[in-house]
This record gives sequence, structure tokens and C-alpha cells, in this order.
Amino acid sequence: MLDKVAMLFLLLGVCTALMIVKDALRRPGVSPLITIAWTIGGFYMPFIGWLAWWHFGRTRNSRTVLYPHRPDLRRATPAGVFISTSLTASGCVAGAMLALALLPLFSQVMPDSPRLCHAIFSSLLSLLIGCIMQILYRRQSHQLCWVPAGIALIKNDLLSIIAWQAGMFLYLELAVHFLLQDTLWPNQLACWFMLQIAFFSGFVFAWPVNKTHLEKGHHPSA
Repeated sequence: MLDKVAMLFLLLGVCTALMIVKDALRRPGVSPLITIAWTIGGFYMPFIGWLAWWHFGRTRNSRTVLYPHRPDLRRATPAGVFISTSLTASGCVAGAMLALALLPLFSQVMPDSPRLCHAIFSSLLSLLIGCIMQILYRRQSHQLCWVPAGIALIKNDLLSIIAWQAGMFLYLELAVHFLLQDTLWPNQLACWFMLQIAFFSGFVFAWPVNKTHLEKGHHPSA
């Protein structure tokens, strides 16, 4: 039963991602990195990702705005927080998926504990690819050199990436223990389905961090 549900949601995720990328490619003004972020978001948010793209990605301005009655108080628009969090999550999702796909190779380092092996390599790859995505976006959108972009990443984006990883691993560990009988292997559809849900859990954890950064004016990635 779980495999059937997993197949359904994974296919919905792939279809949502393909719909987003097809529509995004018709809009030449959309940043390639933002297109990647939206596409990856569509995978772990089946159908919801398409609705978010339709309402936020195609038409809305994602910049932070000011409260009209308090010019000194900033608030982040839902579009801004969604896009900012999606950008944070995109690199992390890619790293976590790569870690699971390569788990048979990585597990040779720690053959007795594939779960711990996945946790370590997933953390490293998610952090690495997530940081690369943020730096590339800052270089592209703000014309920053590598060093200033890296400094801005540490100051403004690193906490978001860590929050995403915390949410992802919290759900994944619970799912592996209670639903997957302590088994995590890339040839099982249920593992990919649990990972898909874990990505959304990470998105939820990273949301308030990105919202706070936007309201403080410290997160230009939106």
C-alpha cells in the first residue's frame, strides 16, 4: 500500500516539476536559478508547487514591502518568503537526493550503518550545493564577487540552510524508524516518498528563518 501511495505522489511531483519548467521556459525574464528552485519545489510539493508558481512565480513581485502605517517596519510578502525559502531548499534537496542515490557507494565507507552514512553525506552535500546555489544567485542578481557573495551567504543564508536540514532530518529519522522498519535504500519507492515529505518538512522549518531575514532586510535572494 505504501509503495502505491509513494508511486502516486512521486509521479505527481515529477509532473508538477515538468509543468513548472515548461511554463518557466516560455518566460525569458525568469532567472535560470529561480527556475531551478521552482522546478525542484514542484517535485516535493505536488500540485501545491504549481499553484504557488502560478500565483507567486508568474505574476507577483517577491520584494519585501513596508507596512503602510509603520514606514519603519518591514514585512515580507508571502511570495517573497516562498521564493526565498525555495531557493534555500533547492540546493539542499539536490544534495539529499544525490546522497540517497549514491548511498550504495557511500555506504562502503560505513557498511554497518547506512542511515548514519546517509545522514553524514546528505548533510555535507546539502550544505555544499545549497551554499553554491546561494552564492551563484547573489553573483547573478547583485553582481557580487565570489568573496563578498560568500560573506553574505554566511551572514544571511547559512542559518536558513541549517534550519532546512534540521526539519528534513527530523522527519526522515521518524519516518525511517516508524514507517520503513529502519531501512533506507535507494531502490525502495517508499524511501523516496519519505524523502519527498522530508523536503517539505525542511521547507516549513526554513520558512520562519527566511521570513525574519526578509523583514530585517538581510536576505536579498527574494
